[in-house]
Amino acid sequence: MIFQKKIYIFLNNKIISCDTIVPIAQEIKNKNNSIKIFFYVFNKSTYDTLKQNKNLYSILSSVGSLHLFGWKARKNNKIANVLYKIIDLSKILLNSFLCKSINIHFKALEKFPLNLVYYFNIKNTFFFDSNSWGTEKLTYKTDALFYKERKIEDSYIKNYNNLVAFNHHWHQIEYAKNKKKNIFIINSTRILPKWNRYIEKLAYAEEKLKPKWLQNKKKNIIYILGSLDNVPTLHKNSTGATLLIETIDIIIKNSDFNILLKPHAITDIKKLEKILSNKNKKRIFIVYNHVAVLSKFSTFCIANYFSYAMPDAWVNNVFVIEYSHYSREVLKISKNNSVVSKYVDQFINKNPKELNETLNRRISNINRNIISKNNQITELLIDKLSS
Repeated sequence: MIFQKKIYIFLNNKIISCDTIVPIAQEIKNKNNSIKIFFYVFNKSTYDTLKQNKNLYSILSSVGSLHLFGWKARKNNKIANVLYKIIDLSKILLNSFLCKSINIHFKALEKFPLNLVYYFNIKNTFFFDSNSWGTEKLTYKTDALFYKERKIEDSYIKNYNNLVAFNHHWHQIEYAKNKKKNIFIINSTRILPKWNRYIEKLAYAEEKLKPKWLQNKKKNIIYILGSLDNVPTLHKNSTGATLLIETIDIIIKNSDFNILLKPHAITDIKKLEKILSNKNKKRIFIVYNHVAVLSKFSTFCIANYFSYAMPDAWVNNVFVIEYSHYSREVLKISKNNSVVSKYVDQFINKNPKELNETLNRRISNINRNIISKNNQITELLIDKLSS
């Protein structure tokens, strides 16, 4: 129906924004199933990556539909590309007039022409933090160390009436307070009930499919990948690739675990396959399941520098290891710990012996005591978006 309420969600080019907002969309549909939810991305690469992430795409498709803005992008036809984008934009603006639409974005509505979506519907525009685990002060410090040209004041987003954050550390809150915007500090969306029930459902379906990594009945370790190139925070003698090779060799030699390699959008798959070409592939698998689903079958989770995919394992009672080789500057700032230590059970910096001992430790049943401090505000936000 043309007058049916619609929610337009404008994702950014990082998958984490989709991870953050999909659980909110589930709760909205649970309260008001008549709402139509449209997820928009702005480049073909992000669109393809989301569709490749089979669990996340399955959840997204259960509550809404994924769209590439200017849906028939053509490489060599600028006129056609502009035309298709005008059509998409016009449909969204028209719905702002005809029905009670809501806009949710992660920065997309800041510049022309998409800022028209904000100006046509100021009151019902929401700006979300893309990271549902909240912002940590140490990450600001490490960014300042290696990205000195970045200035916080230059990154303030202005086009919204409602700000949604996951803790009080996000620098956008200061601007929102000064401009008297509405501010919602809510729980991580990854602990919302509909999300967790759907993750259980997906894990059950995966078990029925019996993928190869489940067939050999070995215990599993989730290996969260990132860049395989030079990473600014790492020691000058280490890269993402060298740490991957070192870590795989330690796991294969000193344990009986399957290694479930979970690529990131920035992971160079060709480089990864080249690294794996001379490894024992009987226990190494590249997987595209969501970390929360993989956690239902895994004992450990490991990464070579902190990733916000790690808390998905942590909150699902998996023992999380950060095995890295950071620069002295980073270790000084973090006091020889992870920059986000609350989601890491064991931090190891370039110590193969300690990693070996950790992998052979008997891990008893972990039961995280998740304290939800913002239940009331979370419910208030979901009600506001659903009504």
